[in-house]
Amino acid sequence: MIPAELNDFDAARATRASIDDVRSWKDGKTDPGSYAISRLRDVHQVVQRLEALGLNDPQTRGEWLRTPNRAFDQDAPLDVIARGDHDTVVAYIDKVS
Repeated sequence: MIPAELNDFDAARATRASIDDVRSWKDGKTDPGSYAISRLRDVHQVVQRLEALGLNDPQTRGEWLRTPNRAFDQDAPLDVIARGDHDTVVAYIDKVS
């Protein structure tokens, strides 16, 4: 459910959930809500695009997701995704590919 590129903090950041919630999902104690599921799907889509670009290392993709980017007004792609605007990130990746 949570992409390998994301640590617990990143998953919480992308879904606007608490770290405790993320750990509870990972432990199978609770399920993420619809907002979190949607954001995690968005992250998966972005990760697939990055893989298609040749970023094959999950750690490198994770760093790209959490690094501020001028293309997003110095927001990290992960923060853009968290706002529900993953289409902007996908469009950027498609443009540079």
